[in-house]
Amino acid sequence: LGLSVFMVVSSAILIWGLSDKIYL
Repeated sequence: LGLSVFMVVSSAILIWGLSDKIYL
């Protein structure tokens, strides 16, 4: 469960970072 949550959080941060770079 911990690993799954970590993967979801890391992927969400990655997507947020990519979208942030795209918008900026």
